[in-house]
Amino acid sequence: MIYGHWYEDPNSSSLDRGDFEFVMSVDGQSFIGHSRYESAQNRTWRGWNGERAKQETVDNQYSPWAKEEIDQAYDKGLVPDVLKDVDLRKPITRAEFAAVSVKVYEALSGTDALPATENPFIDTNDLDVLKAYNIGCVKGISSNQFAPDVLLNREQAATMLTRVFKRTTKPSWTIDTDDSFTLEYSKSFVFSDDADISNWAKDSVYFMVANNIINGMGNNMFAPKNLTDAQNAIGYANATREQALIIAVRMVNNLR
Repeated sequence: MIYGHWYEDPNSSSLDRGDFEFVMSVDGQSFIGHSRYESAQNRTWRGWNGERAKQETVDNQYSPWAKEEIDQAYDKGLVPDVLKDVDLRKPITRAEFAAVSVKVYEALSGTDALPATENPFIDTNDLDVLKAYNIGCVKGISSNQFAPDVLLNREQAATMLTRVFKRTTKPSWTIDTDDSFTLEYSKSFVFSDDADISNWAKDSVYFMVANNIINGMGNNMFAPKNLTDAQNAIGYANATREQALIIAVRMVNNLR
């Protein structure tokens, strides 16, 4: 069995160039690999660029390609306690991403996030969730449920962290008045799966892409959410813990 994710090269003028990170199971043993792929200007595939990926055991906490920015996340204090000493290649939950969002808010604003004085949720009392709720970057899935262990997808990640940006740059912004605030960015292209991006997430997705914070997944696809059973099975559009930390680093580097 083999499955993986494609990550676009943000410095490439081609939309078919980037890195493929994969996990492979052989005879009951798991390995990770990393290879680079490019396309020619005429949009045809050239082939693998560089050496074939060496195999490494999955005991590593993060993918080799992510090391530089994960190190930055630690240096900048963007790694919440809940993501320390865990496998960062795993999908990230709503509660874990809330904790990352709080770290980004504190880095961008220079102030400590405070938890909501009253907990509106009956399924969690997580302090970071209450902080994220109080600053306005998260909502519940209902009036009294947060679903802390539900996995987060890519369009949700873009939206939550765009709210953090608005909260730190637009003093009168609130999550309830979000529709009255616009984002300034240049939209130079449209993803092939643009129709699959939820209307409430589109502005956030293209804002993040325009600022080189979130990239596409190859073949001009963004992969906003899982739409089929097959996509759910491989976590096609799930945001991972290491991706969340990389997004956090890029937000602090590019937007502060």
